[in-house]
Amino acid sequence: TKQGHAPEVGLDELTAICKGSRLPVVAIGGINRSNASAVFEAGAVAVAAISDLASAPDLGAAIAEFTRYSKRLLAPQR
Repeated sequence: TKQGHAPEVGLDELTAICKGSRLPVVAIGGINRSNASAVFEAGAVAVAAISDLASAPDLGAAIAEFTRYSKRLLAPQR
């Protein structure tokens, strides 16, 4: 939603950043319901998807979709 931002990184670079960081990584910019799952799988602990949510015809359904991703992240690993 902002102009003049840092260049975007792909999923490979995001994965490397997440693995190399001792701090939680939050992904912002270009995140939407179709790619949020891959961003979480890359290691991000949270995403900001303002444009996608703001333009969703059904805000409740869009939020529910993101909630499913985060619940999967918080589920105990087996």
